[in-house]
Amino acid sequence: MNTYELIEYAVRIGMLTLDVAYAIKDYIQKDKESQSEEKIRKVIEESLKDFKEQNRQKCKEPFSNINLINQFMTTTQNISNTSIQELCDKIMSHELVSPGVTPQRIMQVLSIISFEDMQKFQIICSMNIGIITDYNNDLSHDSNAQKHIMAPIEDIHEYNKKYNISLDDINELQSIGLITFNYNGYNLIGVDCKHPLIYANGKTFYVLWHHKDEVPIGNILLTKIGECLFNVTNECEIADGYDVDVREYMERCGIAFAEQDMYTVFKTDEWFSLSRTTKGHVNS
Repeated sequence: MNTYELIEYAVRIGMLTLDVAYAIKDYIQKDKESQSEEKIRKVIEESLKDFKEQNRQKCKEPFSNINLINQFMTTTQNISNTSIQELCDKIMSHELVSPGVTPQRIMQVLSIISFEDMQKFQIICSMNIGIITDYNNDLSHDSNAQKHIMAPIEDIHEYNKKYNISLDDINELQSIGLITFNYNGYNLIGVDCKHPLIYANGKTFYVLWHHKDEVPIGNILLTKIGECLFNVTNECEIADGYDVDVREYMERCGIAFAEQDMYTVFKTDEWFSLSRTTKGHVNS
């Protein structure tokens, strides 16, 4: 199929509205000298791979945000860095499959962020933990939990030395609109599990006690735009001892841990999976 046939096919299966299809075709016609046709074709092809029957059932209606697709095509013309360009493509592909998940300002942010700032953001994205709550102490079964950013900052100067993230970097990412920062730290609310498991850098920690329904999650939170970028940002290697820093930070916040060899959490690209060893035990 050529690009126009591909767009028409996306309309027929319910991924795009006619108005969006007309807008894309019109943009391609007016901008024949650039690579806009190649870019939009790549995005639609990637979206179609994920647009399966279960995805169609989740979507109440096809993608209809003409403003966002116009922003995407305009923004990508002005971005020279290939890594940031790939992020734009991933975000747009995801939005076509799941309309409404993308913050409206995302393309504006990607048009102004520098590659250096994006590298710093990638480091922060790579500092993440898994909090496992939906498991049963009596029955062994698989469990999943999403990733949570966890920047365990006690001393910003030591943090900079170890992770190469300075206060200036944090302030810049905050001004762009990707993160918020608080010296006092943030808590994840609604953790109703008495003994959640914490995954950090290949280690599994068993929480013996925590405050009410809260678990500390470090000094940085992602904004909606930051969350959107986090979901499409590849992780990089972080400094050794991150798991130690996470545990020590949580202990300073009042979390008590117990040694255990019963549970092991495994990390995948998007999830954390739990396995249980029946011969293991928790030393409380």
